[in-house]
Amino acid sequence: MWGHRLQGPIVFIGDIHGRFTLLSNLWSKLRNRVGGKTFEKLNIVFLGDYCDRGGETKEVVEWLTKLPERHPQQEHLYLCGNHDLALSAFMGLQPFSGLDFTVTRKTFKPKHVSGQKDEKWYSGVGADTMHLQGLRWACTKDAESSLGKGSPYDSGATFDSYGVRYGDREGLIKAMPQHHKQFFSNLEWVAELQSSIGNIIAVHAGFEEKDVLSQIQKLKDKWPWNPWLEPICGRQNVETMPSILREPILQRPGIQPAPQFLVSGHHGFLRITGRRLIIDSEGEQINSVLMNTQPIPHGHRGNQENLRRYGALHMEVITS
Repeated sequence: MWGHRLQGPIVFIGDIHGRFTLLSNLWSKLRNRVGGKTFEKLNIVFLGDYCDRGGETKEVVEWLTKLPERHPQQEHLYLCGNHDLALSAFMGLQPFSGLDFTVTRKTFKPKHVSGQKDEKWYSGVGADTMHLQGLRWACTKDAESSLGKGSPYDSGATFDSYGVRYGDREGLIKAMPQHHKQFFSNLEWVAELQSSIGNIIAVHAGFEEKDVLSQIQKLKDKWPWNPWLEPICGRQNVETMPSILREPILQRPGIQPAPQFLVSGHHGFLRITGRRLIIDSEGEQINSVLMNTQPIPHGHRGNQENLRRYGALHMEVITS
């Protein structure tokens, strides 16, 4: 999507995690805050993680798939989160369909988890060739699971939402509507956007310091062979802004020189540091950031706090 220019305000919505009631509350607040014609022409970027944890994954996905019909003048972009990726790997959705991902287990180095000795990976139908994250999505034993059903992803809530016994892969494939499967298959792994205030790169987790352009290209290609897929699944190693993106200009063919913004969810907190935005849930709420893409005029005195914190850019946090 590099070169896709967005006109008007942009809303970035953090991790939803199967909480339809909170999502509905946030949507109402956004409508009330923006109002009328502007709301109907918003650019909305969902930062991923639609499933797991909360008990309303099915309702969340159904609502998201109907959003373009209800608001045809809005622009909607749906990014893939680590939970969505793991669900897709477990179910064999694109780009995980029909391929042998045994290599992801053999090359797995547990930088973020303690490995198989503490996780009893899924071993049922389809496990022989499944991607590592699919195996972890339906673990049968893990002390970290807050729902007590095995998965470090807390995927038990998603099985419950579709009325399927935990770990029943064939049952989940049968129970999930085709347009829900298509939704997960079509999620973007990275978005590269242009606006009047600069170029915006949105990805679920972030980027490691080295070879940022290579990481971006693999995401655009949906290259699934890394066992951890750091830009989607990483943690502290992808929190900060890579050096190449801190520069005011990132030269690329067909792109006007402009500041770079890096936006993600995933990390369990809300933090805006310069042009690095992390917009995730905090406790029992969903966070979003409304970004005004019209630079604040020089000498403007109406919002000095925003000028001090964010420079010539107005951003407003709206929570559920």
